[in-house]
Amino acid sequence: MEHTPGPWEYWAEKIPIEAHDDLQVFQIDSGRWIADVGPDCDPQRHANAHLIAAAPDLLAALRLVISTDPDPDPDGMFSPAYEGAIQQARAAIAKAKGTQKVE
Repeated sequence: MEHTPGPWEYWAEKIPIEAHDDLQVFQIDSGRWIADVGPDCDPQRHANAHLIAAAPDLLAALRLVISTDPDPDPDGMFSPAYEGAIQQARAAIAKAKGTQKVE
């Protein structure tokens, strides 16, 4: 079985239907609920929500990195494809750490 496709994000606000202040992780396109991280009262829960929401991005970035040839050219430069894979991995890590705004 495959996981719900990304992208995912989390919301730290009241969900009108349920009227509670829990951190919620949702699939962006469908609004499908992924996880309830708990009450919005603990900075570690925000960090956990960022990490959960970044899971599909992290998985995709890792798959791209391991499938891209890292062999540098004679000048020591990596291929544009590999550089792109590394950039995607860095962006996924930033999302997981909550240091990048999710769009």
